[in-house]
Parts: sequence; structure tokens; C-alpha cells
Amino acid sequence: MKIRNKKSGFALVEVLIIFVIVVLLAVMTIPVFKKLNEDSNSTSMEQLPIEEQGIPKSY
Repeated sequence: MKIRNKKSGFALVEVLIIFVIVVLLAVMTIPVFKKLNEDSNSTSMEQLPIEEQGIPKSY
């Protein structure tokens, strides 16, 4: 009688669980990145006075 070794690789359930975890992390982080993008667009360099842009007045 032959003894079968455990099959290597991932089971379908394991792959699905990992996929669900990645999707949940993406869903949680997308709003954060959208908010950061909106905040960075609202304070662009064109809207700031020259003193706050870090450009020396000698230029």
C-alpha cells in the first residue's frame, strides 16, 4: 500500500480567504487616499503666498 504525501500548494478556500482580505484592505484604504488627494489639491503651490512656498524673495 502506497502512502500519499500531502498535496503541495494552496487550496481554493485558502486563496479565496486571502483574496477577501486583500479586497477588504483595499476598500478600507481607498477613501483614505482619496481624502489625501483632495487635501493635497486644495493646498497647491499656486494658492499659497510666496513666503509660504519656500521660495526666497531674492529670486
